[in-house]
Formats: sequence, C-alpha cells, structure tokens
Amino acid sequence: MKNAPDNPSRSQAVPIWEYLQYQKQGVFYQGIFRTMGAGPETGYNLLAKTILMKLTGYSLLPVLLLTAITSFSQQTEIVKILNKELDKETRLRLKDPELSADTLWVITPYRIDSNVLSVTVRIKDYDNKYYTEKQEIVLNKIKAVVKDINVIFETEPDAVRITQLPQDAAGKEPAEIRYSNLFFLHLYAEKQNEALANKLVKAFGKAGLKIEKRFWYD
Repeated sequence: MKNAPDNPSRSQAVPIWEYLQYQKQGVFYQGIFRTMGAGPETGYNLLAKTILMKLTGYSLLPVLLLTAITSFSQQTEIVKILNKELDKETRLRLKDPELSADTLWVITPYRIDSNVLSVTVRIKDYDNKYYTEKQEIVLNKIKAVVKDINVIFETEPDAVRITQLPQDAAGKEPAEIRYSNLFFLHLYAEKQNEALANKLVKAFGKAGLKIEKRFWYD
C-alpha cells in the first residue's frame, strides 16, 4: 500500500497510517489511523476516511457522525475542566481573607453551544460597582492559554465578544458590548497550577483544536 503524499508543513514524508483494517457488517466498519500531530478534522484524516469509504463501498456519513460524536465528547471535557476550576476558584476566594472581597458569582457556568464557548459572571470593577459580564468565543479562534496572574485564552484579534450589564438591571443603563483578543477565565486564586494549561492543551487537541501553552506567571 502506498504512503500518503508529503505533508508540505514537514520536511519529511509521513505515512498516513500504519495499520488499516475494515470489515463489512451491514453498515459497520472499523478503521484505525495514526496521523502525525494532527487532530480528527485534519486533511490527512479526512483523506483516510475517504479512502476507507471507497474500499468498503459504503457512505462516509457514519464515519463523519462518529467524528462529530467524538468531537462533542471532547468539547464536553473542555467544559468539565473549566467548570471544575471555576468552582475551585470561588471556594478559594471565600476562604482567603485577602481575596474574599473579590467574590465571584457564577451566573451561567462554562458551556459550549454550536462551537461557541461562553461564561457569565457577576464581578466588581475598580470603582467597587458590580456588573454582570458575559464572554463568548468561537473555539477555533482560541490560539493559546497563558497566565499573567489571571489565566487567559489568547485569541484571534477581536474574536472575544464581551457583553457587560450594569448593576442597575432596570434597563436605565444600556448593555456595553466590546471585543477583545483576550478571554479571561476568572482564575487567579490558585498558584503553581501550570498543570491546568497542559490539561486544556490536551483536551483541545483531542477535540481537533490546536492551542499552545505559552508563558505562565503567578
């Protein structure tokens, strides 16, 4: 069996798979692929699935459905990690006298809808006024996770939509909408937590999304 063509981004040719097996049982078949540094939605994986479709004579739809289910499962893992850390953050702030004034109220925990990650919290600004803030970001626009006191997702320019509602919920003051390249995770109480970055990079990778871990300063 021939190897796949060279990956233009690499200096050496990389075989698209080491092992491939398939069997026809109604519409069931199995393929085992190994790609180099690639997520489930990369060109090589899609090419391998297309070849498998040709070999079996079946539709590619079941394979694509399986990929979608796997991706959804990994997105759920991303949300699970973030909400676990958010719960830990609120507890740490309440326990620490120096942080108790910065109480964090979670209005809507982390969630992913149609590949958009969002979170809504109630926080206090520098004038000691409370406001509600919602952040939204399309997952594939996240480029890195960093920590500069706060844990932050770095994104493409103006990819984060931030909606702020003032404390007066009677509608006397309009909501403020702005855009940024930083998605604040509202995590800063825990120190020496670089392992969190590794977990997020791994979870994003399994969901077919490549992000980097950059600087990490407590």
